[in-house]
Amino acid sequence: MTKNKEQKPAKTFTKYTPQFKELSLREIEGDPNQPRKGLGLRGDQNRLHKSIRCYGIEDPLKVCEVSEGRYKIMDGHRRFSCAKRLELKTVPCRIYPNMSDGEFEARRYEMQNNRKSWRPLEKANALHKIQTQLKATKKEMADLIGVTSTAIVHFSQLRDTRMEYLELMAENGMKESQRIEFMRTLRVG
Repeated sequence: MTKNKEQKPAKTFTKYTPQFKELSLREIEGDPNQPRKGLGLRGDQNRLHKSIRCYGIEDPLKVCEVSEGRYKIMDGHRRFSCAKRLELKTVPCRIYPNMSDGEFEARRYEMQNNRKSWRPLEKANALHKIQTQLKATKKEMADLIGVTSTAIVHFSQLRDTRMEYLELMAENGMKESQRIEFMRTLRVG
């Protein structure tokens, strides 16, 4: 394949000027072809549900206009589901004009694939700052962000552990669950 043929699809994509607008939930439809099926919504204990109830929708849904006054979700199915459960009337949206199915899928992939999770130490430091600024107990912190008090304790321990251990764990690509287990082992030993 020549270099020109490899770049051809991307050259046909348009760089859109963002249009932001509050849309009625009635104007928005989910995408039954959404590739990410496990949305992770489990009752009122869901962290995203709690966050939206407390702060509102912080990150607008990304939607594509499919016809006049009708929009299909590109990114934000979980936020949309929570908004419906919370009986919100409108949600903030970034609106894209109607586009080809191929461009729609490519853009959705980029939106959903280019996220980077917090590293455990970043999360531990952020939680510490929140707890310090709010003068919150570990239980209050757990309720605020939708995790167990044990998780807050483990993040506090992680933050307080020597940097050499954290750097070594990061260099070896340990998963967050493995890092927490490591912290438990240090506490027992």
